[in-house]
Amino acid sequence: MLCLNAHADQLSQRCFQALTLHGLAYAGAFKACQPDYRLLCAGVPPGYGRGLQCLLDNASALSPACRSALEGHELLTPDEEGQDWDK
Repeated sequence: MLCLNAHADQLSQRCFQALTLHGLAYAGAFKACQPDYRLLCAGVPPGYGRGLQCLLDNASALSPACRSALEGHELLTPDEEGQDWDK
C-alpha cells in the first residue's frame, strides 16, 4: 500500500480510484475507533501499525462501533480477541 501511495501519480485512473475508495473506507473505520484508541492506546506512538495492533490486542474492550468497523474490514473476526497480527 505504501508503494502505491508513493507512486499515485503513475497509477491508472481506475487503480487510483480504487486506492482512493479503499483509503476512504479505512478512514471511516478508524474514525469509529478514535474514542477507543484514546481510551485504550493513548500511550502508543503512531505509525507502523502500532495503533491498530493496540486496538486488536484490546479487542475484548472495544466499543461495538469500533469492533464492527474492524470486523467490516476483516481486521477482526467475532471469535478472535487479542490475536497478534504481526505473526
